Amino acid sequence: MDGRPPKSKGFFESVYYALVGSVYGFKTEKNFRTYLLICTTFFIINCLCHVTMLQHVVFIVCLGSVFSAEMLNTAIEHIMDFYTPEIHPEVKIIKDLGAAGVWMAGGAFFIMEGIYIWNALAH
Repeated sequence: MDGRPPKSKGFFESVYYALVGSVYGFKTEKNFRTYLLICTTFFIINCLCHVTMLQHVVFIVCLGSVFSAEMLNTAIEHIMDFYTPEIHPEVKIIKDLGAAGVWMAGGAFFIMEGIYIWNALAH
């Protein structure tokens, strides 16, 4: 054994570990809870604005992108903190790039919501 944990045995075990990671993220990372509040608020606004089914699908895809980016960024931060607890210029760049990925996904989500709300108010 080379110190790595064994690969999961199958699909359901993989799903289980993904759920464990999701729960960990929501319990320990304030940004996850903030995004959950934001997306719930926008979902309610979207329902009140009577967005189309396709717009709901786009909402879900954008939301999935934001949460995925945040999960990956959190993983990157944990890896870098494990690698070196000291402040290092390369580690800072890696963490900043991860944060930029979240920022870009979040920006797309907010632009999409702005378009939805603008369109609803214009009609």
